Amino acid sequence: MTSRRTSLAAIFLAICFAAVPSFAARFAVIAPDKSELSARLADGVITTLGTDAVDRLAAETAFGTLGIETPFNQTAEDARRAGRVIGVDIIGLIQAEIIRRSAFGRDRYFEAAAAVYVVSARTGRLAGWFLVSAEEDSENLAAESLLARSKEIAARIRESGSIAVREDTSLDSYDEIEGLVVIDTPSAKGVRPPMPYRRLRPEYTVEASRFRLQATVDAEVDIDAEGRVARIEFTRWAGYGLEASVERAIRAMNWRPGERDGKPLPARVLLRYNFTKVEREEP
Repeated sequence: MTSRRTSLAAIFLAICFAAVPSFAARFAVIAPDKSELSARLADGVITTLGTDAVDRLAAETAFGTLGIETPFNQTAEDARRAGRVIGVDIIGLIQAEIIRRSAFGRDRYFEAAAAVYVVSARTGRLAGWFLVSAEEDSENLAAESLLARSKEIAARIRESGSIAVREDTSLDSYDEIEGLVVIDTPSAKGVRPPMPYRRLRPEYTVEASRFRLQATVDAEVDIDAEGRVARIEFTRWAGYGLEASVERAIRAMNWRPGERDGKPLPARVLLRYNFTKVEREEP
């Protein structure tokens, strides 16, 4: 009898799970820099994603109508607009290039590298970023080696995108701190904004330095009445590990909370960090 009950329960659960529709994320993979290598790599990724991906040229045409000047350094609002115009859940941005390199013990070689951005179209956040590269003795070989990794890139985009779709729901559950004021809005009149006792400069990452990246990262930060960092949301992202670098710096700083009429209160402040490679002057 116990065995029969167990079998019936298993069948019942199987029917219940089968009745719940599975959600498949819809992807757009585009090459906003319009380079041939970026486009070829994006097409290879789309082929692997199959029916879960929309046509690249149609997606790029829709994206182009928005006039986003820095597609690889977008604001979250721009990314949400792009998602609405293209009509997808996840946008993959690919920027591929070939760079001539040299190293000790190696006279000359070529690196074909692709920076891949995985963006949530609903929230506009950068859900994932990774770099894929191939080194060869000629430009053509480097390009072909990179293109051969399109299936790997597609798998990583699919995984990051699927996780992002699930995480987007949990992000909605954030309970805003009671009494929170947003600096530089009418509600913050008479409020002294939160300030760090000691400012820390976020690290310009090795990846950003290697590709001489110039970018801006914006972060909205909620500081509670005790001076604790309650929440960080990036409203402009850049990849290359810069968001993680900014978050580490913000959390490492000791904060003086916002204040009104001598009383501490929770406040939200926008922090902006500009990153650029500083070349060392030759002696």
